[in-house]
Amino acid sequence: FQGGLAQPMLWASSKLARIPAKIALCLGVNMYQAGLDATVYMSNSVNLEKEKAFWRPEWGAQAFLHGGADLKEASITPPLARADYAIPEDAVTFGMLSNSPPLRVTDEYLACVVKILKACPKAIFVSMGPGEPKAQKEFMDKEGLAERCRWLSWQHKKAFASLKLLDFYFNEIPFGSAQAIIECMACGIPATAMLYGANHHQSVGADIVGPEFGIMKR
Repeated sequence: FQGGLAQPMLWASSKLARIPAKIALCLGVNMYQAGLDATVYMSNSVNLEKEKAFWRPEWGAQAFLHGGADLKEASITPPLARADYAIPEDAVTFGMLSNSPPLRVTDEYLACVVKILKACPKAIFVSMGPGEPKAQKEFMDKEGLAERCRWLSWQHKKAFASLKLLDFYFNEIPFGSAQAIIECMACGIPATAMLYGANHHQSVGADIVGPEFGIMKR
């Protein structure tokens, strides 16, 4: 069971003795629920280490499962053609790939994007993911930067090719991605992420890239 909206189901299942194995999948939200056999932490071992200090035996075991990427596939997959998205060959491209750009591409994040675009005349921002980012497009239009943004749709089945459009990956704030950072690093693309806060979604990107390459303060 994954946290969030599934928490009531997770709580109920922890009370049912007939379920042989009860495992919670932690993507940043834990209930610390007695009756579970285990909690599996995804992609971020830092949260597991933090919670060891107060973890109770009745909450079950703690385990870690790291997200990965196919290095061979990443190495042989050609990039999408820049010309197909009106991106000049000499442009400096940066951006992100998300499962929900309308949610994750916040005004605070876009304010950082604006600073980069204004400081680098050849920079192009590329947002990839499902959903119509109407508010985000309006934000960039008001800044007079609409022509220097590209909004690509869902790229799940061609993540490597899509990520190779980028010269560097710029993780979202405050709620950043994890798997996309792992995949772009597998492609040899530099990634930067901010340690925005203590919880999983605010810290996982910076935890993956490490303090040497992360933005460690807001």
